[in-house]
Amino acid sequence: MEKFLAEDKAVKSVVGPVDLNTAAVTGARVDMRKAKRVTFIVTLAAGTSTTGHVVTLRQHTAASSGTSADLASENPYYHKVGAATVFTKVTPGSAAAAKDIHAVVGDNASIVIFEVLAEELTEGYGWVSVDTSDVGGAQLGSVIALVETDYKPGYALAV
Repeated sequence: MEKFLAEDKAVKSVVGPVDLNTAAVTGARVDMRKAKRVTFIVTLAAGTSTTGHVVTLRQHTAASSGTSADLASENPYYHKVGAATVFTKVTPGSAAAAKDIHAVVGDNASIVIFEVLAEELTEGYGWVSVDTSDVGGAQLGSVIALVETDYKPGYALAV
């Protein structure tokens, strides 16, 4: 039987909407202890004179405080930039926590999707987050996390 999105996935606002020109943004942590994967959807409005877009995946041992570390991932990511009607798949050449997407998105309105699988986390780490860099020019952005779980209806899972 088909499920509605809120029954199938837990949803959390991780960043913004916020002006990405004011400073780097530390994203909220997402609890993956009862999840199979989290999909981070980065949405960028059209920008003006931006100079850099770096998205960094992080892993943590607690919901706040605790130990934090970069989360290097070789997973492909996907982008839809400007007037594009379909997503383009990007396969990284090596595992990295920081993804420099500026050459791809520039000043364009864009959607970029990153996925983290639960098995990628280091033992003892149960939370993930995404940090965004100061883009160096005027641009609004946000990050939403879709958390995939088989344990509860999505809307009933605290992430």
